[in-house]
Amino acid sequence: MKKYLMFFILCTACQHMTPTQLNSEPNRDIRSIEPPDNVQMLSQTQTKPTNTVKEQKPDIPYDHQRSYEDVVIEERPEVDVWIQYFTGRGKDNMKLYLERSTRYMDLMRSVLRESGLPDKLIYVAMIESGFSFKARSRAQAMGYWQFIEPTGRRYGLKVDQFIDERKDPLLSTKAASEYLKDLYSLFGSWYLAMASYNAGEYRVNRAMMKHYTRNFWRLRKNRSIPRETREYVPKFMAAYLIAKNPKKYGFHHLNYQKPIQFESVAVHQPISLKKLADNLSVKYKDLQILNPKYVTEYVPMEKTGTTVIRVPPGLSGKATQKVLTASVMSRPKYSKTYVYYKVRWGDSLFKLARRNRTTVNTIARMNGFSSRKMLRAGQVIKLPHRYASSSRKYASVKKSTKYHKVRRGESLGRIARRYGISASNIKAWNNLSSSVIHPRQVLLVKAPDSNSTNSKIHVVRRGDTLITIAKKYEVPLVALMKKNSLTFKSILRVGRKINIPE
Repeated sequence: MKKYLMFFILCTACQHMTPTQLNSEPNRDIRSIEPPDNVQMLSQTQTKPTNTVKEQKPDIPYDHQRSYEDVVIEERPEVDVWIQYFTGRGKDNMKLYLERSTRYMDLMRSVLRESGLPDKLIYVAMIESGFSFKARSRAQAMGYWQFIEPTGRRYGLKVDQFIDERKDPLLSTKAASEYLKDLYSLFGSWYLAMASYNAGEYRVNRAMMKHYTRNFWRLRKNRSIPRETREYVPKFMAAYLIAKNPKKYGFHHLNYQKPIQFESVAVHQPISLKKLADNLSVKYKDLQILNPKYVTEYVPMEKTGTTVIRVPPGLSGKATQKVLTASVMSRPKYSKTYVYYKVRWGDSLFKLARRNRTTVNTIARMNGFSSRKMLRAGQVIKLPHRYASSSRKYASVKKSTKYHKVRRGESLGRIARRYGISASNIKAWNNLSSSVIHPRQVLLVKAPDSNSTNSKIHVVRRGDTLITIAKKYEVPLVALMKKNSLTFKSILRVGRKINIPE
């Protein structure tokens, strides 16, 4: 009976106590217990540890942002390795890059700022080309930002036998800014965007899906990306640190080049840059540096009927008067019919002929050896120039024929790229059940400006993904996602229509 009575008194007393009185004693006991060193205690008003995620972002899928963050420069052992290289064996090259940088820095920085991108991305051009418009890679990437032809054309750069806008500092920087914006929107990280700029978005995406991470340093540690790409971001950081404080790293008495300056002049007929240089009493080389996009001295007309050229400051008025005397009446023949190529391990005459859309006999005849000759690594040979060999074929196809006779070594994908169509169209027009074709087979093809290729639509089927659709139609993954406003998180439902970019 006493137990029930004591329980009743205790309950009655608790009903008349305030919440503060109830919680005051337990709180004192809890706070007197010191937490372990690896546990962070929260205050009464704090609900989540907001300060703990500031140092490193969590490894979760990225939600697209419209603002572009600054590129974070980290001090890591991988960066120190490249600093030691640029201050050691590569010091002469870095000195040349630093001296060239001031010539284009202001121009490129203004383009990046107009696009809302960080200024630090200028140093991508430094590690890509050393600020040289003549830089060319083994993959035939060209110019300050090292665009290959398909990527350059995708972002509006014109490449033909007379014009190569990949070598223009202004136009190539605009294209590079758009490409970097797309890559950043795709991956949400400047490190991954730069890695994709080097290796391609497909390869980086495969590595991310394989290891389920968006952390560049983890991908680098796992060696799931090529070695050159693994060193790309540390190399970029090292170049930035040295360029910001060259004296700290032993670069003294640098002979910086003057910033590029020019005036624009509109011309309405084809002209010769060499004739214009003579009329203006300037060196042809100086005029060529201001207009690096022209492959030869010949300046063709744009479709609009007006072409803009650059002249040294103060000569725009004189150039306007002298343009007529520098005009040319006929379009010159493109004289360069070959390029030099350094043979790599695994190359053969057959592989090189297939890659350059020519024959083994043509390469052998051009170099003066037998068609059965074995090539050795390091050997320098001549190969037919793509512009000289392919541009005339394109012109004749567009004007007349709608059929193509298959040659040895050709595939549906290669034929489709030649005529500006997709391989699926060729299979549909010729009732092909597979992609297997044979030499001397005649295929029906159509010109790129036909109505059938203006609006290509893919209906999603079971098992389709963005990557498989992009590979099927041979279009860039970034362009496909941008065309349809998709992300990696988007769900493709069966029956959905996907617009295929041209």
